[in-house]
Amino acid sequence: MKNYILFGILLLALFGCASQQPASNTQQTNGTQSIASGNPVVVLETSKGNIEIELYADKAPMTVNNFLMYVNEHFYDGTVFHRVMDGFMIQGGGF
Repeated sequence: MKNYILFGILLLALFGCASQQPASNTQQTNGTQSIASGNPVVVLETSKGNIEIELYADKAPMTVNNFLMYVNEHFYDGTVFHRVMDGFMIQGGGF
């Protein structure tokens, strides 16, 4: 189940990532934030509201760095969701 949740979160992060003004305890860097724990946070902006996704570089450093490279290059901007399974996952990028 954890793998499905992680996969769903990564899918969310892949589609429509953008930056947001940092809160007082954050430091913004190229479309991401770094919260007090030091983990980068990516903000997924959707027409239904924003979703903040914390990335764990200590658990998957290469994956996080690769993902942040794409975010900073605006690779995912404008990606649409084409399938939503309530309480499970959101899928996009195919259309």
